Amino acid sequence: MKLTVCHGACIRRTQQGEVPPEGAQNAALQGKHVQIRSVHAGCTTLNLEHQASHHLPAQGSEAEECISAVLSIDDNEEPSFRFRSALRDPPDGLTTKQHGSAGYDPSQLYEEALTDMEDWTSDDGDIFSEGFEEGLSEECAEESNFKDTTDKLLYDNASVTVAECLLMIMAYVNCHKVTDKALSDLLKMFKLLCPDSLNTDCLNSVQKFKNFFFSHSASSPIVLHKYCNSCFGSLEGEQLECLSCGTSGSEERYSTFIEVSIEAQIQSLFLKPGFQKKLNFRFSRIKTDPNNIEDIYDAEVYKKLVYGDGPLIDPKNISITWNTDGVPIFKSSKFSVWPFYCIINELSFMERTKRENMIFAGLWHGDSKPSMVTFLRPLSDTLRKLADNGILVQPAELTSEPFVCKVLTIAGTCDLPAKALVLNSVQYNGKFGCRKCEQPGETVKTGERGHVHAFPYQHGDPKGPLRTNEKFALDMKNANDTKTTVKGVKGPCWLSKLKSYDLIKGTAIDYMHSVLLGVMRLLMIQWFSPEFSRQPFSMAKNAKEIDRRFQDISPPSSTRYPRSVASHRMFFKASEYRDILIFFGPIVFRGILQTLYYNHFLLLSEAIFILLMESISPEQIDHAEKLLWNFCSQMANLYGERYETANVHLLVHLADSVRDLGPLWTHSCFHFEDKNGYLLRLTHGTQNISMQMVHAVKLVQSIPVISQTIKPGNAIAEFYTRITKDDSFCQENNHLSRTKVYGASTELQLDTVHLSTLERLIGDCIISKTVRIFHRAQVKRSYLTSKHYGKGKRRNNFTVFFSSERQSMDRLSFSLPQNSHVLNGPLFMNSELQVFLCCKIM
Repeated sequence: MKLTVCHGACIRRTQQGEVPPEGAQNAALQGKHVQIRSVHAGCTTLNLEHQASHHLPAQGSEAEECISAVLSIDDNEEPSFRFRSALRDPPDGLTTKQHGSAGYDPSQLYEEALTDMEDWTSDDGDIFSEGFEEGLSEECAEESNFKDTTDKLLYDNASVTVAECLLMIMAYVNCHKVTDKALSDLLKMFKLLCPDSLNTDCLNSVQKFKNFFFSHSASSPIVLHKYCNSCFGSLEGEQLECLSCGTSGSEERYSTFIEVSIEAQIQSLFLKPGFQKKLNFRFSRIKTDPNNIEDIYDAEVYKKLVYGDGPLIDPKNISITWNTDGVPIFKSSKFSVWPFYCIINELSFMERTKRENMIFAGLWHGDSKPSMVTFLRPLSDTLRKLADNGILVQPAELTSEPFVCKVLTIAGTCDLPAKALVLNSVQYNGKFGCRKCEQPGETVKTGERGHVHAFPYQHGDPKGPLRTNEKFALDMKNANDTKTTVKGVKGPCWLSKLKSYDLIKGTAIDYMHSVLLGVMRLLMIQWFSPEFSRQPFSMAKNAKEIDRRFQDISPPSSTRYPRSVASHRMFFKASEYRDILIFFGPIVFRGILQTLYYNHFLLLSEAIFILLMESISPEQIDHAEKLLWNFCSQMANLYGERYETANVHLLVHLADSVRDLGPLWTHSCFHFEDKNGYLLRLTHGTQNISMQMVHAVKLVQSIPVISQTIKPGNAIAEFYTRITKDDSFCQENNHLSRTKVYGASTELQLDTVHLSTLERLIGDCIISKTVRIFHRAQVKRSYLTSKHYGKGKRRNNFTVFFSSERQSMDRLSFSLPQNSHVLNGPLFMNSELQVFLCCKIM
């Protein structure tokens, strides 16, 4: 059975606060259709006794291909064999019987185990339920009708078009988290307010309203893959009996996961005006220092694929970074979803993390964690084809010719539990749980019965012996051959099929989970939990004083206001731990936390601040590494051996992660977590959650396409910019186009001091001395106020840096020609308007 459904997927980022630091502490504060194969199980009798506990696929199946792809990473020939079904955690001692009679001989040579693989068959994955299929067919049938109404006026003599009206409604819905019920009422109200000459029926129902956006999204084929609930093996077509474990029965015996065409999404991105130009950011950017690491392009993994006529030296080729993580849907259920995202590294950081520029490749959903051997099989096939053969894309510019673009997967980031699943290895708290080195760790007693697995600091070789891609591939092969865990490796993983992907260097350490939610949260528990109140490092008795100090802090609007450690500590988010670690903690804890522990904390604070800077020199990385090693070496003596956890151990490898992949913000999970939260806000009720999320992604993908109809500079553009925080509609070729002013204004005659200050800042003479004074403005993404602004006393948005001197912004001055009209509110600058900042040295 081969069915095709047109659907779209794309994601964009607006993680507040997750802006790359700018090298200074103040700046850091601111801040053609593709059919995917589903695979029959093999036709041999397989003994799964050992595989049951190691998540190993069937012997002579994906295991051999994955390992072969890594061991022959420099070969030009690709493996030509096919795959068997993926298995995970079948019952111990289970024997799988298939249609064939060939048995597996454990003593057989590794290469000989592949000889029967050419006889296997495969066909395309199944597709959605009957009702959903009909719904999509109806959408596609109406597509042309929707597109015909895009440029029409909403009604006769209206000032807005159909597309502009619907786009503003959708922006409002997304901004204020409007439910479908509320949206239905909103559409009815709009229809009542419009005259009878309405030129669209999209206001008639929520479904027709959403269908308008669906019709403008990319045609991304979606495939539904079925798998067995017992052994997680793949099921084919209408097949209800699992050929791997023999389970048969009703449809309740199997589950599904979703794959969205990556090729179609990439082709759609290239059709966006200006997208290809944005991909040249790696060539056009101006570095602060040519020797510094300022993005992923300056790091070892990327440069390895550029030097020596590497594929990434060609501006037509791109690279991606993947992410996956579990997202719980309900508080009273184990049901969760695991989206698989990809971002394009060649875009600037702000562009690559926007929702509309992210690739939504698949979604696993259910009550259990995914079998990555099953989930990643079709995705890895697609990624390998994109890297080896490329994809034909057509740029939006009419004068550009279609070309083949190769897409290389070079990096990935996720938390430690997800990383263990993806790499098919033991969990982080097990023996050989570190994916960067081969240190086994040791078991530490925590009481008469309790014990934990710790990673003591090795003074002789803190981060060795290091793992390498070649060593890891050999461990996968040995684990598969012996059916045992080898140095923490349970068996092959699908990412090993990708020649451009280094399993060790390419799989990043995410500082959000490891440093903030790991080490920093551990320290906060030690300091403020009543359980440790008698320890010399405890600050539990001083919690009220610390809260008072937090209340005295006036952070800018780009930073979350600090909450009470006494009553809200257990609810802190990663961004709050980051602020305490880098900004608030060194000031607030001084004089309260004992000197020995305070100095120990400063080691971590300074190191993370360095590794988060926008531009990092090799010497700074070496310095940060020494600070982190010093921090880890003192952990056991200050807090105890049991707290030398996996997250603490990862600190010794953190500097290498920057050398390999760039500053920590380039491969953090902050923006991916933001996308997960955004998708959750667009799901309602408890039914068919996975398809709700796919629909949400399709809506996100369509919005940028429709927004191209908005003309920059008018009231509609201003409303859309304000409600979506998308400033792409500001007039181009104007260095002040990203500056907006707010509130009432007053006239002022510039005195000599202010006049000379302005002339010095702009390097030119000012003709008119009459200016308008505003107390609020937004410069790019920074919200600024004057010192005399009456509201918002808890925030300090008026202290800025100019060169190396700290100055206070006394007022915002705007020099206007005498015949100009001053807008009371957000102002889109034109060539006749000049904006200046009047600053007064404190």
